[in-house]
Amino acid sequence: MNVSKFIATAIFTLGAAITQAETLSLKTAEQAYYNGHAMALENMLAESAPNDQLVIRYRLGSLALGKQNNEAAKNIMQPLMLDLENEVKANPKNAEAWGLLSSVYGMMTFLEPSMAMTYGPKAGFAEASAADADKHNPMVLMLTGVNKFHTPEQWGGGKQTAFDYLTKAINAYQAAGETRTWGYADALAWRGMAASALGNTDQAKKDIEASIKLQPNYGLAQQALAGM
Repeated sequence: MNVSKFIATAIFTLGAAITQAETLSLKTAEQAYYNGHAMALENMLAESAPNDQLVIRYRLGSLALGKQNNEAAKNIMQPLMLDLENEVKANPKNAEAWGLLSSVYGMMTFLEPSMAMTYGPKAGFAEASAADADKHNPMVLMLTGVNKFHTPEQWGGGKQTAFDYLTKAINAYQAAGETRTWGYADALAWRGMAASALGNTDQAKKDIEASIKLQPNYGLAQQALAGM
């Protein structure tokens, strides 16, 4: 028996199994998020891989913020911010963690306006670091697009910039296939809202309807469509 070949095959098989488990875990978490099931997300935390836990906690914070429960959102996002900061220090090439961190800084700016001068530059640095780590990562592109949607043009944001990033994200999601991805419905919904803000109603409706087709219970997309 070729021991080296056996070990290499075993390592590859284990790695593939872990990747598949992470993919399934995230798919389950995504369904819970889009259905608004915070308790289901909380129940998944203990059994999820570390990177998946970061995403699930981010989703929990997003749900709380979406329900205007700012105190609960802050209680989730503050420790998540610290854990993401530690993650990128330990693994500076973790593009997804950098992207999440940039988004969390943006949310913390909303939750703590007095800290805008602190969180703003940190968000920009994290966003740039995410792109440096993997500029083609669909989650990074999606999170950047959403950040740009909420950022004024004079600070590098704006609806057109958001639309362009979200278009890149959608293309990257489509190219990624069944690999470890999350947030495709977000990218479609937010591009639709950017298109609407730019006056492109046909594109907006097409994107938002595509988001709802993908995730029928996605509240943000439903609200966006109802408001058109």
